[in-house]
Amino acid sequence: MKQALAGLLLVIWLGAALPGLVEAAPKKSHGGATSAPASQAATPKKVHISEINRDMLNQLVSVRGSVARMIERPSKTREQITIITLHEGESTIEVVYWADIAKKIPADQKPAATDNVRVVGKVNEYRGRLQITLESADGIRKLKPKKAKPDEKAAGEKDSGRD
Repeated sequence: MKQALAGLLLVIWLGAALPGLVEAAPKKSHGGATSAPASQAATPKKVHISEINRDMLNQLVSVRGSVARMIERPSKTREQITIITLHEGESTIEVVYWADIAKKIPADQKPAATDNVRVVGKVNEYRGRLQITLESADGIRKLKPKKAKPDEKAAGEKDSGRD
């Protein structure tokens, strides 16, 4: 009984002496949900390739572009490296990933030249050049080609040269 009373007094004393302990609990946001733990993945920032700069180093970004070139070769430090040159308009950036991730990319999502893709990865710098490094196999996805609008298709048919 004396130990239980001593423990209770200690808790009361700590609560009074260290009020910051009570404030250390997760705070609720305006929406009523608690903030996400640090262990959960951050939401990538959607940007255009032309917007990527050194201020974004180590940030998770999401970009879209067309595969201009793809190189798969042995790596000096790992089994194999894949380097994709991704372009959007006049801007390009290299996307890099290694064999451990490449093996996990589903066959229907493996990029090839001219594919349009969405890439989610971390911005980093290698030999003075900015690049995006994939952190997981779901960091790259092929985008479906846009279908021609009905009026665009009709206009194309009218110009088929059949007069």
